[in-house]
Amino acid sequence: MTPGQVFLLALVLLYLADCFLLVPRRGFAFMAPVGRGRYRLGRPSSALGNDRAGLVFAMPVPPLGRAYVAGLWPISLAPHGFASVASSCVNPGLRPAAPSGFVAWRDLKQVGWEGRVLMVNGRKFLKLASPQIAREYARLLRRLAELGEAERPGAIRRWCEQQLSARRVRRRVRVFERATAGLRLNCNLLFLVTFVVVPLMYWKYDVGRPFLVSLGVLALLVLWIGIEFWCLHKKLYPEQGAERFQLWMLVGVMPQYSIRAVDELSKGFLAAVHPLAVAEVFLREEHFVALRDAVLRDLEFPAPQVMAGEGAAPSLEVATQFRNEFEEPAIAAIASRRSAALPKRRPAEGEVEEGAVHFCPRCLMPYEAAAAQCVDCGGVEVRRLDRSPRPTGTGS
Repeated sequence: MTPGQVFLLALVLLYLADCFLLVPRRGFAFMAPVGRGRYRLGRPSSALGNDRAGLVFAMPVPPLGRAYVAGLWPISLAPHGFASVASSCVNPGLRPAAPSGFVAWRDLKQVGWEGRVLMVNGRKFLKLASPQIAREYARLLRRLAELGEAERPGAIRRWCEQQLSARRVRRRVRVFERATAGLRLNCNLLFLVTFVVVPLMYWKYDVGRPFLVSLGVLALLVLWIGIEFWCLHKKLYPEQGAERFQLWMLVGVMPQYSIRAVDELSKGFLAAVHPLAVAEVFLREEHFVALRDAVLRDLEFPAPQVMAGEGAAPSLEVATQFRNEFEEPAIAAIASRRSAALPKRRPAEGEVEEGAVHFCPRCLMPYEAAAAQCVDCGGVEVRRLDRSPRPTGTGS
């Protein structure tokens, strides 16, 4: 292989590596492979990742699609305090270990964020998926701390309803689409110049003048995309100056990063919104119902939580209270808003083999031999599989 071919191959491999999105285990990626209206749900890979996050592959070729990442609520709120533990974790497999941490509202003196870390009383409280989420929760905790204990339940319910608002998602997506339309066009153009025009000029003219001109066009496009990215990031994420500079050092210099500039802006734009609200806007009926049912089953039969550090008991108590009093009622309200189909509570007949006698009520995995717990869900107790026919209209 010639040096030019080796360089192109290395550039392709670097670009493909940058097409992976790192999605938290408690999160989902909503991706449109070929533009608007055809979104699919991406779950973090169990093979490519660790116990806290996994990779999801985004659309690599033009027309470059959309990619938004949204995660389940990572913090539990109660009238008397808040905890760094949450009951919900829909994706299959064990829940990642969580640091136990409980703070009573009366003990809250200072709250802020440093990058992705939420700081409470000058100490690290919880590391979140993005600086955007850390900022949102810092503001929320400040607001709730100013209220009396009698006022907090209503404020927490209103916050849950806001995070589950499909109208809010639609409005934010419209704003983002209008703001990034020009950048998206330039990113698609840069892809064609990088992987079509430049290799073609090299193959036909070697290192002659046409090849050098194509490299100059590529450099100008990268520079222009870097300027656009800086301005849009400052507009969409005004308080993330340190992260903006770090990203610009990549987007404004390296073409493989410049092509994915819109993904860098979009993946955190809906990070503070509940995934069900995003699913209501983006997903087709059957995919929304599948995610809705999984969320409801996880709330009813949560996977056991592995905790580290002191304060496990009060943290779990707040997590249970938040799930029962605030999270589950809010999720139940959105569950019937788009679809009247009853939640799926047992495996369908075609999904069960003849010898199955039990199933997991959380992931619906059937078990042929007698079992006490579901291994995939970290110890959720299995249930007896009732094979008796169900009346029509009662759901599956």
